[in-house]
Amino acid sequence: MNHPQYDLIIFGATSFVGQILSSYMVDNIDADTTWAIAGRSEKKLQELKKSLGSKAKQLPILIADSADESALTTMCQQARV
Repeated sequence: MNHPQYDLIIFGATSFVGQILSSYMVDNIDADTTWAIAGRSEKKLQELKKSLGSKAKQLPILIADSADESALTTMCQQARV
């Protein structure tokens, strides 16, 4: 069994709650925790990443649409949570 690349993925990161959670993560989670933001719009995810500041410079972005089961499966397989 492969080990997930990320501890967690915030899917729907550009939503109201997703933005709050992403901001919290950037400010409060230790550097040993691996995480990514995900959603269907790369443009919106890039804007969110930029708004999170320099601490999010290396934050990975994953693209997945909730209507695409294959994309969701692939995304989920990359994370513990």
